[in-house]
Amino acid sequence: VTPKKVNAASEYDKTAQMAASPDISTDKSLASGPVVPPTTGGPAGASLNVALASDTPASGIVVQNAIRVPFTSLNFTASTDGDATIDAVVIQRGGGAAQDGAFAGVLLWDADTDNRISNTARTFGTDHTATFNEDIVVKAGTTRKVIIAGNMGSALTNYAGEVPTLGIKSIVMKGTTALV
Repeated sequence: VTPKKVNAASEYDKTAQMAASPDISTDKSLASGPVVPPTTGGPAGASLNVALASDTPASGIVVQNAIRVPFTSLNFTASTDGDATIDAVVIQRGGGAAQDGAFAGVLLWDADTDNRISNTARTFGTDHTATFNEDIVVKAGTTRKVIIAGNMGSALTNYAGEVPTLGIKSIVMKGTTALV
């Protein structure tokens, strides 16, 4: 479905939107999962698996000034032989014609503790990315769910009908842990 300007909630066709995307990965422009560049590394078993969570929300209507709007949920799972520490995460705004200006900022949220991972929301650079340098520790043999959320701008009139996506562009690990 081609995005169109929606002036009222009654103009939003949920059925058409749902039918246009056969699954959440297609809807979020993550057809093969989050884009994570391969790394070299670590001893056998010292790894971190990154996967799109099954409860990632579908695209929908967002109102201005909304905070902590969940866009993408990710599961980070560490191997059983040691903790995995993420050094940096780069988030990228996608969505074709969507614009960065719809967002006042983006943040990473820990779904298990319901707390921010970053102390402050980040804004997008000219390359439509925002970098988070706070360490994210995933304990050995556990899964940690992280939500990529957006704080919406105070005036969204110029962004009506756009369908932005938020995903991972890259992850940098500490030590010798490998991403799988």
